[in-house]
Amino acid sequence: MLTHEPFIWKRYMRRLQVPLTQLRPTFKFSEKSSNYEIEFLVTRACALDRSWRRNFPKVESERVLTTQYKIIDLKLLPGGKFLVASAKDRCNYRFYILLFALDLMHGSRLIARLPTFFKAYDLQAQYMDYRSRPGIMVSYTRRRFQNGAPIKYILPLHYLSFVLTKTISIDISDYSHKTPIDFNHPLLYEACCVHMDLENIERAIWPTMHPWASREKYLGMARSLPKPFCDILRYQTVAEIHHPSLFLVDDEPCFGFVLGNQSIRITRLWTEAAHPSVTMQFHDYPGYEGLVSGLQPCIQNPELTFNLTSHIAFGHGAISHVKMG
Repeated sequence: MLTHEPFIWKRYMRRLQVPLTQLRPTFKFSEKSSNYEIEFLVTRACALDRSWRRNFPKVESERVLTTQYKIIDLKLLPGGKFLVASAKDRCNYRFYILLFALDLMHGSRLIARLPTFFKAYDLQAQYMDYRSRPGIMVSYTRRRFQNGAPIKYILPLHYLSFVLTKTISIDISDYSHKTPIDFNHPLLYEACCVHMDLENIERAIWPTMHPWASREKYLGMARSLPKPFCDILRYQTVAEIHHPSLFLVDDEPCFGFVLGNQSIRITRLWTEAAHPSVTMQFHDYPGYEGLVSGLQPCIQNPELTFNLTSHIAFGHGAISHVKMG
């Protein structure tokens, strides 16, 4: 199709039989700003379907998104329009949550940045409404020493007639979150949720807004926008937090995670109402403790129902079906 006429592409999109990628909640089919995206969505869907029918699909092209940060974790939102990343600087001093917008008319670019002060891991991101505002819900976990960083070692340095001592403290961000830590130095874990309004993002990725040709205009527009991230939840505990999950219950965003080794905690993000933590008991293995190693909400059931994967004594595994009250 050798045309860029929006009317033809929109009509072709309505009649298209191949599956399209998932669109973001704020995508407006009738707006002029969506004309470029509709043409791109149709051509990409047709190319993918044609490649798939050849029984030998292959990658046609690849693009590298460069950044000045070291990437810790990545989450691509459904549809591939936005990419959320946990990053740090090269000196391991500053940590951020980054939001990239992909496949834009003037090139993919960084849209927003949120400082987290400690390394953010177990990153989760989904399209979710918060109090009737469509946006991106991002959850992450961070940790730090409860009583300050301990000393790693003391190294005596002999220089002429003086003896110098060098103390080096442990930086918890240098280690993976799966690295075991000495119990003599307890950690403080924090589960966090933030929400980003998609309406403000739409203004930042408007096709007619060129970030380089009209730099002053673009920066003025960006400064006029409200702060991109809104704090929704911060939960601190001395028990380890792992296997977080964002999901919907009756169209209300919820956040759940495994607390310690044998309990789960669920919080409704609109009201910040937390359900009582449930301690898991494994009746098939009496006398043994089970370690919860997976949390998966049941999408088909609108109630708070989960499948838990657990490791029990002697390497046995179990899948439990749990319903929260």
